[in-house]
Formats: sequence, structure tokens, C-alpha cells
Amino acid sequence: MLFLDMKKTEITKTAVPISKVVVAHNQESSTITNKYKLIIFYFIKIISIFGILSNIIAANNFYRTGASGYTITCLVYGTFFLFFLGLKNKITKFNILLSISIIFCIESWIHINKKVADYSERNSNELFSSYHSVSYGQKNMAKNNFWLNEPNTSHHSEKSEYDYYESHNSMGLRDSELISFVGKDNIILIGDSFTEGIGAPQDSTGIKSIAYFLAKNPNTAKYSVINAGVSGSDIVYGYKLLTDTLQKILKPKIVIYNLNCSDIEDIIFRGDDERFSNGYRKSYWWEYFYSWSFIYRTIANRFHINPSETDDNDITFSKTVIKKKILNFYNFCKNNGSTFILVVTPIKKEVQGNYSYYFEMIKELQDSISIITPQGKIAEIISKDGNNYNNYYYPMDCHFTPLGYWEWGSIVAKKYCREI
Repeated sequence: MLFLDMKKTEITKTAVPISKVVVAHNQESSTITNKYKLIIFYFIKIISIFGILSNIIAANNFYRTGASGYTITCLVYGTFFLFFLGLKNKITKFNILLSISIIFCIESWIHINKKVADYSERNSNELFSSYHSVSYGQKNMAKNNFWLNEPNTSHHSEKSEYDYYESHNSMGLRDSELISFVGKDNIILIGDSFTEGIGAPQDSTGIKSIAYFLAKNPNTAKYSVINAGVSGSDIVYGYKLLTDTLQKILKPKIVIYNLNCSDIEDIIFRGDDERFSNGYRKSYWWEYFYSWSFIYRTIANRFHINPSETDDNDITFSKTVIKKKILNFYNFCKNNGSTFILVVTPIKKEVQGNYSYYFEMIKELQDSISIITPQGKIAEIISKDGNNYNNYYYPMDCHFTPLGYWEWGSIVAKKYCREI
């Protein structure tokens, strides 16, 4: 018995209570959990810092290229979400994250709704479509002060209303190599997207329509018609393209500038020849926020403080520059032994409303310059088609459809044939 009691006592002295074992186990588990929490915390912070740096890069990229949009919206709100995900106070964290999520959903709804979309966003069928500034980035697109497409490229133009492939020659024009026209009787058409033929395949542009109808007339069949239109260009860039390059290479018999109302806005923001030395005329530092925040954009539009807002002085300035450049075209062509013709192409709104942004200018210049105004004939054709404007103009894109380009080219060619 004594032996047993001693053994029992020894066992009692050396035994560890179960409660202490559980506590030790919990402490060890808690230490491991805290390590994981710490790793997650620092991971979130690193991602947040990466997001902040990405936003800085995106802002810099916008002021350099002029492109932004919904991708940046997701990046900005994603960065905020991750940043506040690391808060320790659960109630504060929940409220902030919920607010960020609700605001992001509102941003996304406005973006998908396209009520405040710019031309590029409205005309895209992609969720992550891009906003394009009318001021920033465009200077970089004008290589060596010439506004041209990327040379020697093929491009898939896939929009919500059309889908086709287009290619550009070694100068960046949507036509054959210029060397193939050397020594011929050339007609050059200069202008922007309406001249290049945005919205139509290569063989269905307005230039191809003009070439077809001129070829049917014995008096004009000798002419080669060259597409020197570039989407986004304007009359200032067009004049420089003619005087510095096209005249020297092609020595055209006839030069046609295709003018439309977008030239007015382009020159309001880009200015006259001073753009080549001093940069563009108008820009706003806050446009980056306007480009990716659709809530901000909605409010700014409501109070007329968006980047595209203009006033009467801007329009007067722009029309003065346009008139001067038209006369420059006329005098340059006259001095180089070629004929200058101005074509004033209407957008759908002008045809529907029976007005022209250039009505007064046409009246002032028509006695000295050959001007072709297809608007009346286009209105007549559409009227005979039951006022179905969508057959001739894309509803969202607003350019001509292939049928619209065909009719436009027919009007221009036949009008020229009658004049000669």
C-alpha cells in the first residue's frame, strides 16, 4: 500500500492539467491564424499600392494618349475597395465597402446605359470601350504634324453597326500606293472620316462611288480618284497634307476638300496653324476624371461644364479659320495649275432640319469658288425612300451607310460632270 501511494503521488506530481494543454493548443492555433492574417493584410496593402501606382500610370497615359474609360473605372474602385478591406474596425469597413460597391454599380449602370457616352463609347459593342479626348493625346497622333493612319496596316473595324476590314498604304491613306498614281490625271479628295469612308468596306466608300460615276462619262473617264481622307482630320491638317506632300508626289489636276460640321469642333479645340508650334488651343486638367467617372460626367453635362462645351466666340473663331483655309486651298491650287472644289457634306441632323452650319459661308464664297452642296439632293432621295434615314446614315455612328456613300458619290460626280 505504501508503494502504491508513493506511485500515485509521483504520478499526480508529474501530470499536466488538461486545461493547460487546451490553452497551449489554442495559443499555437491563434499564433498561426495571426500569421495568416498578417500575410493577408500585407498582401492587400501591396495590391493597394500597386493599384495606386496603376492609377497614376493610367492618368499619365490619358494626358499622353487621350484614351481612358470603363477599364479605369474598374481599376479606381477596385483599388479603393482593396485599400479599405484592410481596416480593423468591422463596422466601419462594412459601411465603406458597401458604399464603394453601390457607387461602382451606379457607375457601371450609367456606362452600360450609354446616356453620357462619347462617340467612341457609343459606337462600340464592347463593355470596356474607350473614351477619347478631343484635346489630350491627339497631338501625339499627328506624326510629324501630319494627321495620318498608321502606315502599312490592316485593321478590323468592328462596331455595333458595321464590321469590315480596311487597309492603309505606306503613307497611311486608305488607297493604293501613291506611286501607282504618278503621271496620271489625278483627283484628290481630302477630308476626315466622311472622306475616308468610315462605316463602309474598302470597295464601298464615297470615293469609289465618285470613281465609278466619273468612269461612265467619256469626259471624265481619264481621271484617277485618290482617297486622301483620314478619320479625325480637319481642314488645317488637310491643307498641310496637300501642300507639304500630296502636291509634290501626285501633281493633281483637281483637288476636292470634303467639309462637314465636325471641322468646326476640331478647330475649336486644336486651333489654326499655331497647333504645329504651340500645341492645341483648349484643354482641361479635370478631363481625366470626366473620362472614367460616369457619375461625374453626368453632373458635368447637366451643368454644361463638359470638355466639349463651346460658346459663340469659339464657333466664330473656328468658322473664320475654316474660311481662311478654304481660300488657302483655292489660291494654292490656282498657283499650281489645278482646280479646287469644295464639297459641303451634311450630317443627318442638317438634312432632317433643313439647315446647314455653313449656310452663310457658302453664300459668301460661291461666286469665287466652285462649291458642291449635296444636301438638297440627299434630302430628296431620302424623302422618296419614305424618310428612312437609317438606310443612308447609321443611327448611332452617324456616318453614311454604304448606300449613303454611294448616293453621295453619285451626286458629287454628276454635279462635277455637269460643270465641265
